[in-house]
Amino acid sequence: MRFFKVMHLECLKRGVYFGPSGYEVGFISAAHTEQDLDFAASRIEASLDLVFSA
Repeated sequence: MRFFKVMHLECLKRGVYFGPSGYEVGFISAAHTEQDLDFAASRIEASLDLVFSA
C-alpha cells in the first residue's frame, strides 16, 4: 500500500487524479481524447518510475 500512496501523490503533482485507495479503479470514457490518455499515461509512467527507483 505504501507504493500506491507515493504513486498517488506523484500523479496528483503531475495533474492526474486516481481514487485515493489502491482498491478503487480508474476508468476512461468516450469523453477522454487520445491526447488526454497520452498525457495521463506519460505522467503515470513518470510516477511509477519514481516509485520503483527507491
